[in-house]
Amino acid sequence: MSYLYLDTSEYLIVGVCDSDYRWLDYQMLKEKKSASKIHQLINGVLQKLKLEFSQLEAVFHAAGPGSYTGIRLSEGITQILELEKYQIYSFYHFEIPKLLGEASGSWVSTAFRDEFFVYSWFGDEKTSKLLGRSDFINFVNNNEHKIYGHGDSPAISELNLNKDIDETSKLIEKQADQIFPQVAKLKLRREPFYYRQLEQEFLPSLKD
Repeated sequence: MSYLYLDTSEYLIVGVCDSDYRWLDYQMLKEKKSASKIHQLINGVLQKLKLEFSQLEAVFHAAGPGSYTGIRLSEGITQILELEKYQIYSFYHFEIPKLLGEASGSWVSTAFRDEFFVYSWFGDEKTSKLLGRSDFINFVNNNEHKIYGHGDSPAISELNLNKDIDETSKLIEKQADQIFPQVAKLKLRREPFYYRQLEQEFLPSLKD
């Protein structure tokens, strides 16, 4: 029994877990134009492990947050697999800390256009917002809770922040055996989560 993992929310990540949710293979490509690489990477990982798609028990998918073009890439593949009757589980990166028992904190990421996405939770209370550069720096530097996110994104790592950002992609890589069973137990199938509504996301192109 094996499980496929797909994530195109920030970088291109493809992995396969065994029945105990331990990685058999985990590949991350930190490069753009992942659309031309994802099918090759999936096929390469499966061939390396001598697995066929028919041997997969389910597919886990990071449904965001991310850009429209990034998220739609892996979401499109999971939708096709869903039509083929594969079990699909999907979750958001900002859900990972809480799944690991973190009662409060914030998850942050660059949202392009010199804006930054912030999701915060305290127990069952949760908020999300977009902040400009200076407001984002103040938010992170003055936040008393732990900060998670796509911490190695150049747009964030170049900022003058006085707090470390724990990368949720690394948490998944190190603790899939704790995260994925909970996602499956809760039967999570999240819709794609974009930084903005689509009419806002494509507003510049509509003006051109």
